Order: sequence, then structure tokens, then C-alpha cells
Amino acid sequence: MMPKLSIPAEVAIVLEGIAAYAELEGYHGIIGELRESARKLRRFVDEFKRLPVAAVISQGEKMPLTGTITGLAPGASDTFFVTPIDVNGNADALPSGSPVPTFTADDTTVVLAPSADGLSVVATAATGAAVGGSFNLNWAASYTNPAGSVVNITATANIPYLAPPALLPTGGVISQGAPAGAARPSLKR
Repeated sequence: MMPKLSIPAEVAIVLEGIAAYAELEGYHGIIGELRESARKLRRFVDEFKRLPVAAVISQGEKMPLTGTITGLAPGASDTFFVTPIDVNGNADALPSGSPVPTFTADDTTVVLAPSADGLSVVATAATGAAVGGSFNLNWAASYTNPAGSVVNITATANIPYLAPPALLPTGGVISQGAPAGAARPSLKR
């Protein structure tokens, strides 16, 4: 099966075919123009392939493109990272000069502290967040493509509220005469 081509890429192939036909038929005056138009279309298509079209949100450091989300305990904070991706699913940067992306949460009790570049945010869950509930973390960015059109890209991740980890004993205390933490008998008489 042939890979799906974009319309400009298909037009470039047609122009190259017409140029080849013109060369065979002896129409030398338009061959260069047709090939130049095909070359410009291919460059245009290649530039679009390198621009981000979507993004992935991941939780924790060193997790780009995984989309890994573990969640937050009530009152806890963690960092969430956004990786813009191109049409092939590869990590890509927003074009220089793009407005700083923004973060929002659909739970107004979540406090967000975004980075200066808009590609990460520290989210803090409210201490009263209901374990078993969740909130949506939303990211939005825009840029102007080579054709002059504004492109908007977004990403959303559902962040569950987790039960705080159980505080299990990790050691013990040996005491003499009374259990550790109990009132000690007074030596006064």
C-alpha cells in the first residue's frame, strides 16, 4: 500500500510528471518552470511536516513523549511536561517567536505554576481534593505557519487524585522498663 500523500505533495508529483512529458514532447520553454514549481511545493510540504501539530503531557522528569500520568495525592505537587509533536509523532519545538503556551485546570482548586517557556507546570492539588476524583490539565499553544495561517494545538491529560501513601513502619525502638513513647515512671519519692 502506498503511503498517503498530502495534496501539495501530490501536486508536486503531477508537476514533475508534466515536466517530464514536456521534455519528451519538446516543450523546453516550460520544463524549468514546472520543475521549479514542483521543488517549491516539496520544500513547502517538508516545512509543514516539521511543525508541531499536537502535544503530549507527561508527569515527572525524564518522561517526554510517554504520556505517563500517575496522579496527585491531595495537597501534593508535581511537575507536568508538554512535548509538542509533528505529524510523524516526533518531538518538535514550537517555531521561534510563538506566543508562550498556557495551562489551565478544570478544577479551580488546583494551583498551577507554569514555567516561563510554557512547556512545564507545577500543579498542586488542594488538600481537600476527593481521592478517586480527577481534574483535566489543559495546554494550549499557537503559532503562524509558513503559509501565514495561525495553527492552534492543544493537549489534555486527566490527572487522578490518589490516596496518600500509607506511612508504614520502617524500623523500631528498643527501650528499657517501659514501651517507647509511654510515660516513664518518676524516680522522685
